Amino acid sequence: MSRDQKYCIFLDMKITKKFLAFGVIALFLSLPQAGLARKPRGPFKPPVYPLTEKSAQLMGTRVVYVEGGQGAPVIFVHGVGGALLDWEKVLAYFAARYHTIALDQPGFGKSEKKMKYPYSIETNAKVLLALMDYLGIKKANLVGNSMGGEVVAFFAIHYPERVEKLVLVDAAGALNMPFFPFVPELVWLLAGPIDSLSNRSGANDPHTDDPDRVKPNIAQAIYNSDEWWGCRHAWRDEIYDIFKLELKPELHKISAPTLEVWGSKDPLLTAYSKWFFWENIPGCELLIIPGGDHTPQLSKPREFEAAIDGFLQGKTNPGYQKRGQKVKLK
Repeated sequence: MSRDQKYCIFLDMKITKKFLAFGVIALFLSLPQAGLARKPRGPFKPPVYPLTEKSAQLMGTRVVYVEGGQGAPVIFVHGVGGALLDWEKVLAYFAARYHTIALDQPGFGKSEKKMKYPYSIETNAKVLLALMDYLGIKKANLVGNSMGGEVVAFFAIHYPERVEKLVLVDAAGALNMPFFPFVPELVWLLAGPIDSLSNRSGANDPHTDDPDRVKPNIAQAIYNSDEWWGCRHAWRDEIYDIFKLELKPELHKISAPTLEVWGSKDPLLTAYSKWFFWENIPGCELLIIPGGDHTPQLSKPREFEAAIDGFLQGKTNPGYQKRGQKVKLK
């Protein structure tokens, strides 16, 4: 057993008590809402999407995406519980400069939400590959936020010939516990908190103070409709995969130019990341967006646009962190 494996086991043992305590609390919160029978919730009334909305049958499910603009392809991938509207403030900017695409991952947004479907990071990467094939895109710039960041990182590892440049925005992937005795069913303990989170008008990003997020959105529309039951399965399986999938041993395989971006006010920043991708992907750059939260493309859209556009164009950014020095958050 390697030293890293022993260390992971030690960490797993260290957090077991906290995890079990959290599980008991989550179970208590979920009992009033769990219910054995699925009660009808009503029709799905989603908001209008930006750009041109389209759909395609990919990997056995219907995937909704938007498309606009011409030039080099840029594909945006949202996080767990989100939707392509997580990019709504920046899509017009990029569509004016690039062939811009954003998709709803299976189980989320307006995409199909099957009760029985292999929801996972790997499946999402394969759906992304299928979408590129469907659109005739041989190589694209990939931008992923939160779980979407983990999806595009996985994609870059396994399909390197299809990636032009890679942007990881407040990306998941660091919080993995491969040796923890975790099973998907345990995520049902989170049913109550997930229900509560998804019923908030700001459910797409509970960490932001952005007033534009305090309005009815796609997450609330899903929760209040029969679409929620399939989405709940996607929540369960994707969260499980975030815990179990270990990317670190393969990150060195990423050959595409990569930029890791974090909002300085993301509460997950210090507890979760610690520059995971910057330290493990060869040549990766790190950029902190001051005042940005877990979705800096929404909380600091103009700064986000400038940073990503500059990176895609190959411009040097004085804000890139210098290796060997303490990371500056301001």
